[in-house]
Amino acid sequence: DLLAGKSPNEIALTGAAISLRFDDSGKLVTRLPKPQPGGGPMPRLHIENGTLTLNQSDHAPMVIHGIKADLVSDAGGLKATGVVSDPFWGDWSLDGSEANETGSIQMTLSSKKVSVDKDRLTGLPFVAPAVWQEVIVEGETPCDFTLRVELKDDPVIHYRVALSPEAARVHVASIQLDADQASGKVVVEDNLVTLRGVQGRFAGGKIGTDADLDFRDKSWNLKFP
Repeated sequence: DLLAGKSPNEIALTGAAISLRFDDSGKLVTRLPKPQPGGGPMPRLHIENGTLTLNQSDHAPMVIHGIKADLVSDAGGLKATGVVSDPFWGDWSLDGSEANETGSIQMTLSSKKVSVDKDRLTGLPFVAPAVWQEVIVEGETPCDFTLRVELKDDPVIHYRVALSPEAARVHVASIQLDADQASGKVVVEDNLVTLRGVQGRFAGGKIGTDADLDFRDKSWNLKFP
């Protein structure tokens, strides 16, 4: 198509690598290209064995290998679907979008069953270290990890980690809870932790708790029933 003076309908990339840099407050430092008005539709883009690096200044880089995805454009923006097979992070489905009207980019990694532990949780960028000092989940669990970037003059990232363990170990430091065979809902969203219906075995019996643990300010706000 290029030799004939035509734009290609599809582009395939193998081994493509994207690196995004953020400062310690989560603001995007990497400049992303903005779509130009009046341009034609973007060719369908197929990525095989891609790599995404999320590099925040006060965290070790999060490197996601084994990305296989398709990007297509429509009137509303860009849509991405695919899968991830990473030797450290595990197997995930991938959904993403870029909205022309709002100028926002969102990516969600989902897994019906993934192994989580302290190394993996503390390896996630953007989450305040205090969060994982207070709450740790270890074991196998469904997980959704969502990132959203508002592409404005001062772009800031938002994140959400949602875990639904069924037979994991849950540790909550402030109440000295260290329960095994634990189940419930654990959500971390922009440094606000919510525990709902978390229950498990503790000290030879059973224990359950709900809680809101707010790490968004320097002074923590921890609420239990």
